[in-house]
Amino acid sequence: MSTQFTKLFFILVLALVSCKTVEGEFKPEKVKNKKTEELVIALDSLSQKRPNHFFSRISTTFADTNKTVSFRTSLRMTKDSAACALITKAAIPVAQALIRPDSVQISNKLNDCYIRKDLSYFKDAFGVDFTYNDIEELILGLPIGFDTNQRYFQINDPYQYVLSSKKKREVRRELKDDNRDRDRERERDRDRNRDRETEENPIIVQYFINGDLSALNKIFIDSPQDTTSITIQYLSRDSISNFLIPHDVQIDIKTPRNNIYIELKYKQTEINRPEKMEFIIPEEYEECSTKE
Repeated sequence: MSTQFTKLFFILVLALVSCKTVEGEFKPEKVKNKKTEELVIALDSLSQKRPNHFFSRISTTFADTNKTVSFRTSLRMTKDSAACALITKAAIPVAQALIRPDSVQISNKLNDCYIRKDLSYFKDAFGVDFTYNDIEELILGLPIGFDTNQRYFQINDPYQYVLSSKKKREVRRELKDDNRDRDRERERDRDRNRDRETEENPIIVQYFINGDLSALNKIFIDSPQDTTSITIQYLSRDSISNFLIPHDVQIDIKTPRNNIYIELKYKQTEINRPEKMEFIIPEEYEECSTKE
């Protein structure tokens, strides 16, 4: 149970567009043309707007190729410091996790065991590196991995703004290469120049921004080298203390070994109310086996 819960927060399906109501019908509203530089500035502004303290009770549905489970999570976060989550099922605590910028600890209350790892644990589990900052951004609905030193390209979409870490034709080529490599791994050795380019910038990131540049609709992350992709869709948000906090979120993760779907519903969210994080691993707990 704890392993599956941990995957929820770090991994990494429906595109949401700006809509207006016209005579009882929802019709897409086209966005105005904007320069790429304007969108980069907007993303930079969004990435910096995060509360010092965050709390929410999150109802979660997790489904993969083998099972579907539902549980609730009480999540507390302190900016740039720590995230602590208590997972309950039928009101019974089953696991607790503490994430810091350099480590992850999990207390499995069902099996009386624990996990202590550095953040490379997530690379081993999901095939994509996650930093603590990435985790905060995913939970708060902010641009994951946004870097002002990165060059971004605008991809045309009449109903929302799209910024990509690669040009549209490069994305198509890499995704085509990705699909081909899944079936014909040996062809990777036939184009060493392409491989070197992929190694230098292996991750494709696309940000889908709403019409008034106030929030993200969706984030798409693709790692062609690892044949792993993550789609995060922020379907609705709540305005709380001048922050647009996610309310309904859908996450699709596709890996060579598994397809994962996660649905999150935030409730009782509170902003900037400091709360003590309590995380204890009982002395009698033994180290968990991480073998699936």
